[in-house]
Amino acid sequence: MPVTEWHTLNHAYGDAGDIPGLLDDLSPNPHAKVWDELWSRVCHQGTIYSASYPVLPYLLGAASQWTPASRITPLFLAGSIVSSDDRVRVGDTAAFGPTIEALHRLAVETLTT
Repeated sequence: MPVTEWHTLNHAYGDAGDIPGLLDDLSPNPHAKVWDELWSRVCHQGTIYSASYPVLPYLLGAASQWTPASRITPLFLAGSIVSSDDRVRVGDTAAFGPTIEALHRLAVETLTT
């Protein structure tokens, strides 16, 4: 995974220093509390923040290891981040192009499985 200075980024509730702990707890269980916690921070009511795009490689990594049925939650969150037009200090996202392409391929694969 890329090295991310999470404390320099923000999410819906402020400093994104708590994001690594949530990413460590990602679960294929769509009802796991971590999904509500992560979603509310990085895609709160459809708004994304400077910490939102840096979460994408972790969502890809998790979804890539899980069964197709278990990929829905991380792929849905990733799609919601990428498609949001309500951005708060997001900055340049061009570096995430390859990750977004890989997420797209995984989503298509998941839909055809």
